[in-house]
Amino acid sequence: MTRIGVNGSYPTGVNDMDYQIAFAATVATASFLFFMLIVHRT
Repeated sequence: MTRIGVNGSYPTGVNDMDYQIAFAATVATASFLFFMLIVHRT
């Protein structure tokens, strides 16, 4: 999965959407783990 298109321009289509979804999933997972850590600590 490369973020650069064949012509060297930055893609604004499917690759960008996949990147946003992956970033959102990573943030959501980190937030969930942090929340669980807080809950179990108290």
